[in-house]
Amino acid sequence: GITIVQLRKNRIVIATLLAKAGQGLPDDIVRVIKKVTGKNSFWVGTQEGGIALLRLNSIERPLWVNKSDRWQWGQVNDILPVSDTTAWVATESGYLLHVTVAKDSLIISPENIGKSIRKMVLGSTGTIWCTTQDGLTMVTAEFVSCIKLTAPYSLTNLTAMLCDSNNMLWFAEGESLY
Repeated sequence: GITIVQLRKNRIVIATLLAKAGQGLPDDIVRVIKKVTGKNSFWVGTQEGGIALLRLNSIERPLWVNKSDRWQWGQVNDILPVSDTTAWVATESGYLLHVTVAKDSLIISPENIGKSIRKMVLGSTGTIWCTTQDGLTMVTAEFVSCIKLTAPYSLTNLTAMLCDSNNMLWFAEGESLY
């Protein structure tokens, strides 16, 4: 489960969330909790129950925006939050999932990488670096085009990519070459 601890007026307040108690958690074995930058929201990944998005307006009334139904992609090993409506999820079964919050459910777009993904890091160019049982795997902009990058980069406008003989990556966006 999840235990939330807050300090209020010099008193410690503790709340525990459990799946078995019907408190919205998809599974009591929580493997990953990742905070959404700038929000009071957390992506939660479990061993068998999949993922959920937790919004903490108050610890007395946590809001489970959505949780996955019929989870089939294996144990969640890591989550890369993009926002409080979008995240990338890496699983033990080798899937990289693009997850989007819809009104009544989570929309999950799976891509089988073929390797158990342990951890993920977002590079400054939008590339996701994944650690696997075989070492590092790079997931290119084809999968991460929805991640917003700071100007002047915008992966949604990517038209071409090339790696030169000096291992420099060149890419074209519209009429610009980087």
